[in-house]
Amino acid sequence: MSECKYDSRLLPEDDYESWDDFVETSERGTLFHQTRWLKSFGRPIAVVGCYNEAGVLTGGMPLSYQQIAGLTVARPPYLTPYLGPVICKTDGKYHRALTLEKEIALSLINYVTTFCDFIRIPLSPNQMDIQPFKQNGFNVDIEHTYVIELDDMDRVWKELNQDRRRKIRKGYEEGLSCELSDNLDEFFPLLMHSLATHDKRLMLDRVGEIQSWYTAISTKNRAKLLQIKDTSGRVCAGAILVWDHKRAYYLLSGMNRDIASGNSMALLLWECIRFCNEEIGVAEFDFDGSDVPSVEIFFRGFGGRLIPRFSVMWGRSFIWPFRHTWKLIASIAQTPLKSFAKRDSS
Repeated sequence: MSECKYDSRLLPEDDYESWDDFVETSERGTLFHQTRWLKSFGRPIAVVGCYNEAGVLTGGMPLSYQQIAGLTVARPPYLTPYLGPVICKTDGKYHRALTLEKEIALSLINYVTTFCDFIRIPLSPNQMDIQPFKQNGFNVDIEHTYVIELDDMDRVWKELNQDRRRKIRKGYEEGLSCELSDNLDEFFPLLMHSLATHDKRLMLDRVGEIQSWYTAISTKNRAKLLQIKDTSGRVCAGAILVWDHKRAYYLLSGMNRDIASGNSMALLLWECIRFCNEEIGVAEFDFDGSDVPSVEIFFRGFGGRLIPRFSVMWGRSFIWPFRHTWKLIASIAQTPLKSFAKRDSS
């Protein structure tokens, strides 16, 4: 049998809705691969599609990019933990399916390295094959997240460590309650308070971006704000969840330490997990993990599986000697707000 030949090219905007449907049916696709998420940030986007000889879309890779110093720099928008290739399900023997996936990935990589001057891509959590990237000169980093499978909530409760269960029980005993909301005006003060604890502040453009993507995906019933209130009705902690058809993501949280008890965040996270199981019925809860030690320890106590996630980076030869500077430029808007906000989880 002759090998399939693949052709990668930019999808026209008219096909973006079809792309979003393709992402929904793919094992590797996430909410963050969809154009409705990427377009909400107001940056240019492109979707590179890979077609087989019959003209059928077999895979693709979305990009969010900017022009910086005359160069095309593709990097994930703020609070976008996963991007990279989305490939259709392949049947047959493992070695054959893997070969086809590699061929599709290579076709996509060849195109995006022509389209961009510098690229940083955080890959999906189940993207284990990074060989096509390494073989094309990409640098590979590894981070981790924790993921809870929600098929058995009795087991999920038992997997929590003793301290988490104790704090959750005490939270209920104190009369803390959890409410659903879409009122971001109540959430931003919590977020700003968390950041101020670490001498950070919330930039106005970040406020606008959060409002934009929340509106874009909440209209599709893919986002919700959960709030913890005390017995006086004061909002003391909150978290924003987003989800797709596979899993939910603990994307952003905040807490007012002046009024919140030491049990608020444990109870908030437990209520987030319950919401994902009881209300939206997803199979997994992704903590969108952090390598900040205090946050990692807090997340670990909820009993999730430690999952590696890869990030790949590439630049043209004249950029590569300065790749550490460009990595900083490409990620400088990503880390501080998210890490310091989640650090209040502990």
